[in-house]
Amino acid sequence: MQEGPFTDIVAGRLFFLGWFVAVGSPLAGLLAGWSDSWLVGSMAPMVGSGPTVAGPQVLVLAGLAAVVLGKIMREGVRMREDLEGTV
Repeated sequence: MQEGPFTDIVAGRLFFLGWFVAVGSPLAGLLAGWSDSWLVGSMAPMVGSGPTVAGPQVLVLAGLAAVVLGKIMREGVRMREDLEGTV
């Protein structure tokens, strides 16, 4: 990365990582809740209370922050290209 962090590749990867974390975190929690519910239901059929979402939901905010940062970096890339064109 000789050009620094303001490249189109870095902005795209950060944007993708943000969506991956923002969507993957609740999905992983939902799958963990379903598997726990299935396990409890298989061991004691009348005890299960249904699927729940488990896991840290603060990762959704971190993922959305990475998405926003990726968009900001993409604007930085465009500004850098404009500056290179004028100088």
